[in-house]
Amino acid sequence: MEDIVVEFYNLYKETRIRLFKHLKEYNSNCDEEVLLEKSQKVLDRIIFICFCEDLGLLPANILQKVIQRANNSFTISKTPVWDEIRGLFKAIDQGSSEYNINAYNGGLFKEDKVLNGLLIKDDFFELIEQIADYDFNNDLDVNILGHIFEQSITDIAELKANIFSDEDEVKATQKKKTGIFYTPEYIAKYIVKNSIDVYLKKVREELGESDLPDVDSASTAQLKEKYKAAHLEFYRKYEEQLKKVKVLDPACGSGAFLTQAFDYLLEEYQKVYEKIDFLRNEYGQRSIFSLTPLQKEVLQNNIYGVDLNEEAVEITKLSLWLKTASQNQSLASLDSNIKVGNSLIEDEEIAGDKAFKWNQEFPQIMDNGGFDIVLGNPPWVSLTGKFANQISEGEIDYLINRYESNTYMPNLYEYFVKLSLQLTKDGGVHSFIVPDRLGFNQQFVNLREKILKNYTLMKLMYRVDFPRITTDTMVYTIKKSKPEKDHIIEVKSYGNDYLKIQQQDYLCHDNFTFDYFDNQEAYNIICKMEENKKSILLSSIVKSTSGFGGKAFKIAETKESKEQLKVYKGEDIGRYQIKGCHYFEFKDENITGRTRDEEKLSFPEKVLLRKTGRSIIATYDDSGVFPEQSLYFLYEPKQEYDLKYILALMNSRLFSFYYTTRLVTNLESMPQLKNHHLEKFPILELEKEKQEEFVNLVNRLLELYEVLNKLKNTSFIDLINGHISKGGLQLADIVGKDNSFYDKVYSGRASKVRAMTINIEDSILTLYADKTSNRKYELIKFEVQDEAKQQYIKYYFENLSDEKLEEVNRFSGGLIQKILQIEISNYNQDEIVKRIVSDWNETQEKIKELEFSIEKIEQQIERMVYNIYELTTEEIDVVSK
Repeated sequence: MEDIVVEFYNLYKETRIRLFKHLKEYNSNCDEEVLLEKSQKVLDRIIFICFCEDLGLLPANILQKVIQRANNSFTISKTPVWDEIRGLFKAIDQGSSEYNINAYNGGLFKEDKVLNGLLIKDDFFELIEQIADYDFNNDLDVNILGHIFEQSITDIAELKANIFSDEDEVKATQKKKTGIFYTPEYIAKYIVKNSIDVYLKKVREELGESDLPDVDSASTAQLKEKYKAAHLEFYRKYEEQLKKVKVLDPACGSGAFLTQAFDYLLEEYQKVYEKIDFLRNEYGQRSIFSLTPLQKEVLQNNIYGVDLNEEAVEITKLSLWLKTASQNQSLASLDSNIKVGNSLIEDEEIAGDKAFKWNQEFPQIMDNGGFDIVLGNPPWVSLTGKFANQISEGEIDYLINRYESNTYMPNLYEYFVKLSLQLTKDGGVHSFIVPDRLGFNQQFVNLREKILKNYTLMKLMYRVDFPRITTDTMVYTIKKSKPEKDHIIEVKSYGNDYLKIQQQDYLCHDNFTFDYFDNQEAYNIICKMEENKKSILLSSIVKSTSGFGGKAFKIAETKESKEQLKVYKGEDIGRYQIKGCHYFEFKDENITGRTRDEEKLSFPEKVLLRKTGRSIIATYDDSGVFPEQSLYFLYEPKQEYDLKYILALMNSRLFSFYYTTRLVTNLESMPQLKNHHLEKFPILELEKEKQEEFVNLVNRLLELYEVLNKLKNTSFIDLINGHISKGGLQLADIVGKDNSFYDKVYSGRASKVRAMTINIEDSILTLYADKTSNRKYELIKFEVQDEAKQQYIKYYFENLSDEKLEEVNRFSGGLIQKILQIEISNYNQDEIVKRIVSDWNETQEKIKELEFSIEKIEQQIERMVYNIYELTTEEIDVVSK
């Protein structure tokens, strides 16, 4: 199915590009932007026709028959196919009894004199026949077409952006087809269901649903009739209220949310009518109603959308028409519901003819207080990032002043949130999907405070799975009413159960953050850590900052000049260890920002912490080496606190749990710790002598890790190089020696030698080489009787350096031929072989012993951390998992 969708999308995209080029070639007197608009209109009409054909709403294969008839005609016209197609468009608009075509007027097929006057030659319509070959009933349903339409809007924007640049246009149209991007259906469904559910629940409550008598409990027939009458009156009133519901998407795009809202409301109407029919049927008066008038009623009374992009508005209409097309019924007119305009800007001096005056465009709705439900997925466009040049300074100034927004990294979705809250009527519901930074970042603190103090936050859902979007997301649902004192918000991360958090708790948070947790147990642990009377913020006991910002290409792995200083990057540290270093010439032209203060950077005692990762990774450093910006560092603790005590806490499982549960940004894509989050870690006040117990264990870990790293950095080749080489043998001279067993297993054509492993079973060695994937090639099997030499070969091949592998790959031949040319030093020196193998095995044993000792000490620290924070056994289990 996915292949069919991508295949169709590529054909759809190519058809639009070809038609646009065709129109430019043969209609050079027309404005290119107009031609692009007409290209899309032709495609919209063709898609509608194909869809209706396959649903039996138009005569079968009518489009292909029209094209074939034109091709077989004796007309002197130079454009017979286009003549016939225009005739078909007119028949669909006005109806044709001769061809059994209903009038589908409603805007899509309305006469367009500019379009009708364009020249389109017959050769173009070969692509249209390919589109008509698809099964629009089974392979390409309305939802799939909606996804294609949404990506189509992006494609059109690219074409528009490059419309005056032939070179850019070619780049845009020949862009690699990487797939279809759209708001996933489950996200639109979730937002629609939750927002409309919340609103309609309030409506039913106000109509007295909870007070309705139980019909089945009636003790007499007369009482039962009375109870039924009460239910019937309730559902009739509810039906009238449904007709008044106004749902708006202020940035409707291709209509993904509006089509879902249509489906939801249509189903709700049907439920109501079924109830009414059931109740009336008991009286012998069952109603009969047609679905088509109801669909038109929902479209024209309940669904509203606005978008800046004209093509998006037309595609939204098309999506809704495809949902509701019916035989013998005209299409609903949507011009009064789905409109073009800049939702955010009313001032014509700023937005020109796209300025959108809500009170004028939707006067009755706005006079009635606004829309009942405002939902969608607003544009996520930073006004200071790479898209800033798409928005004028005048627009930015207008938006900041109009919506009283932050001036630090303003983003369009913030303005849409504020606009939507204004457009939502009192008691109405607003719901968006936005980046989760809205719930946490400093730039939105005023907006969060306003929401918490003035509105009822109903639901929050984080980490919503949004394909091809790296930013972590959140969906919020807000009721436009003052929150009750004990109001409970339902909060969860995607795929988990809802937790219940009091809105008042969020008001007590620093910066009014909208925190979330994977489960209730995690939430309880976080509260326990923060509410401990001895807990104090990290920022109150130690200074913290980021390392220096240096130009990436100026930071080297090896020292290239005497001016370069030794520096540490995030990758250079591990838990309780310094694993490596980099080099950098510290001068103004090489520095891009962050901390420039050399006195700070060289502070003699620091705790270094990686900025990124799924857990906290920290170590102690007293070398004075400058940290780079991929590291934070803690320095100058208050006298009563030891840095190594703080380090023990930071490296603990409990603090990594706190980080991933409470503080992390972009956990699923690029998890990182922000400095303002780092400052919030709850450090437990502890007497100096109690801290000393942690400090002693940390000192021991620092020592053990230093020894461990030295051993791990000693390679097998280093041990060989410690002996004077007395020549060696190529592997080719070893395999098959003295008539021993040799089997060349691999017969493929690969030639690139990558990391290798050897499996030993009795006297048989099997050599494997890595593939580009995570799999391996089995290359050869050969026999070596001597146990020491077996191990020598194994260790030698498994420890070849990258430089040695590069050398091997310069050998001639295929994969096996190259490997057989590898020379194994000292192979014929039996005593040296035994000594080196013995030394290597001894080194590996020491490594295991050290790792065991380290693990024991780290476990001891973990227990001590759990103890001072008073975690129960059950809570420890939650943290451990």
